[in-house]
Amino acid sequence: MGSISQTDKKSTATKDGRSRHWTIVVYPDSAPETWREKLNGLMWVESPLHEKDVNPDGTAKKPHWHILIMFDGKKSYNQVKEVADSINGASPQYVQNVVGMIRYFAHLDNPEKAQYDKSEIIGHGVDVSKYLDSEDDIDKLEQEIEIFCEENHITEYAKLIKLSRQFDGWHKCVSTHTIHFKAFVSSLRHSPPEVDSEKSEQEISEIVEKLTKDGEE
Repeated sequence: MGSISQTDKKSTATKDGRSRHWTIVVYPDSAPETWREKLNGLMWVESPLHEKDVNPDGTAKKPHWHILIMFDGKKSYNQVKEVADSINGASPQYVQNVVGMIRYFAHLDNPEKAQYDKSEIIGHGVDVSKYLDSEDDIDKLEQEIEIFCEENHITEYAKLIKLSRQFDGWHKCVSTHTIHFKAFVSSLRHSPPEVDSEKSEQEISEIVEKLTKDGEE
């Protein structure tokens, strides 16, 4: 999985209120049909349409999108307000925590709120995947892959790479944690397998096919 630098995690504004990262709320009933085109040339992230949110009193909130604009340099409130006005958006707010903001687009860390599909978070010139996986998510995926290797006595990194292409998220995890997984599968070579011998390609293919079908159900 892609790593995130500390500067990506935090975007502190300067004393004059300038910041690289700003968020704007956009309402379907007031935004122009071509509002997305008006943001061409910018790097920005779009939330799923929030149409299930409710106010504290239980009344429904107006459907809306959250967007996060990521500028190359720091911008003032007035500069970003011009962008917000061009799409009839709400007043912009600067963002201190980019990871938290993008995860908020699907309420991933707010189980008390309506939940949205994180796959519907759209990056326009931005790879959002590196912001969506928490350290716990990555650790769970690594453990899942390790258990698969142990149970099927996968002892070659090349074989693991080949198999990883058949599972969602596995290939990126394996290929970006090369040192860890190379050392792990190599160590399995010198450990007695849980079965009499290393599983054949046919046996592993059957296991992969079963796991894939189970995941689709």
